[in-house]
Amino acid sequence: MYWEAFEKFQAIPEIKNLEDNKKFCMVLKDMLDAHIIVIQKFAMGIRETACHMEPHQCDKFLNEMLRSRIGRRVISQQHLRYSDIWEGRYPEQKHVSGIINTQCSALETVQKCTDLAGRLFKDNYQLNPPHVEIEGHFGAKLTYISGHLQYIIYELLKNSMQHTVKKHSKLPQNNKTQVPSMAEEAIAEAKKIKKTDIKNSKLPPIKVTIGQSDTEVMFRISDQGGGIPNDLINNVWSYWYVSDRNQTNFEEKPHLENLNLGMGLCIARAYANYWGGTMHGYGTDAYVKISTENEKEVTESKVRSNK
Repeated sequence: MYWEAFEKFQAIPEIKNLEDNKKFCMVLKDMLDAHIIVIQKFAMGIRETACHMEPHQCDKFLNEMLRSRIGRRVISQQHLRYSDIWEGRYPEQKHVSGIINTQCSALETVQKCTDLAGRLFKDNYQLNPPHVEIEGHFGAKLTYISGHLQYIIYELLKNSMQHTVKKHSKLPQNNKTQVPSMAEEAIAEAKKIKKTDIKNSKLPPIKVTIGQSDTEVMFRISDQGGGIPNDLINNVWSYWYVSDRNQTNFEEKPHLENLNLGMGLCIARAYANYWGGTMHGYGTDAYVKISTENEKEVTESKVRSNK
């Protein structure tokens, strides 16, 4: 896939006018859409090479590939968004520079991800999801790519909901039902949905605490899902250990981009680390710290671009 993309981009002549840029954007968008399933391809590779690679080699390779992939997609999406704004296909918004939101609301992000994860939870488990209690700095805002932050919070909430239902519901212990993973773009583009009815939920609540300091915004997701077994705690961030190698016949899956692979938290951590943040797990609490020190850099860049 990467070689094919390289060949296509190499064949594009120098862009000299808006019409050339329009053609380039069409190729760029096609490539972004085609590469949505790259993560799933990586998972297939792990399953097929598990006997031939050491865990640390696998983790190093995937971390480098994901970091590179995130960077390429950010540059591509930023160019597409600026082109859409210039052509009048996308409205120019205050506090938004391309795909970067300089006033990204922590509260609205948690609310959107709660509603989305809750709806998918109910669709898959036929149960009302755990109630999500939000507390802390409701006015916290940060400079970030909304889709990236939503992906991180969605994966954490999805994980908490799944472990809570497995710990406290009457579902059989061998039940393999899972809330689907979603691509970053799919979460970002999800329309506002009707809030999930949780009045009758008998599951323990999940608590999300939003904290803010001069240099970072922190999210703490606390659940009662039973925590992480001691024998797995050192491997929870390893792609090699957590990838679902029980998956077979990937090619027969109708929606490969939404397939659960067991790597959601690892990928979410890669997104957090890419922008200088961190993501840790302590018992049944997960912590995400997002640095806000890049705000000055973005503001200065925006000022320069306006000169």
